[in-house]
Amino acid sequence: MAYILSGDTGSDPESFKRKCEEYAEYLESVREFLPKSAFEFATASWRHSEDHRCLHDSWVESVTVSEPSSGQQHENRSLEIEVRLVGSYHEGRMTLKYCDVQSYSLQTPLEFRLPPPGVGYGDWLSDEVTLSERKFVLDEIEFSRGSRW
Repeated sequence: MAYILSGDTGSDPESFKRKCEEYAEYLESVREFLPKSAFEFATASWRHSEDHRCLHDSWVESVTVSEPSSGQQHENRSLEIEVRLVGSYHEGRMTLKYCDVQSYSLQTPLEFRLPPPGVGYGDWLSDEVTLSERKFVLDEIEFSRGSRW
């Protein structure tokens, strides 16, 4: 279930506030299944505020998918994704690193809403950290162009 992704919050500030409260309750209910870093990231006080660390309105600068390996023949492999963002106030950069990735999807529609062409993914609108049915951490991200990760 989505809580705060834009398609589910409506434009009413009270509705968004209620959805944020429901999302906080959900995160607390799955706290024991989340890695400490994922829980702290999802529940950080700055995440949905006007704090300069807030991801809303950030821009993607780069996405790097790598496959680090170990072992004598590099047979032990995993996936990592590193996302570098230009902050929403354009005064700095942030890096998000996802380790031991099991699955990922990057989708950008051919036809999109606003803004016009030439904007890449568009502004980072919202994201939600949740658990999959198999208890994997999910971070679903929504951008203004209609792109979804």
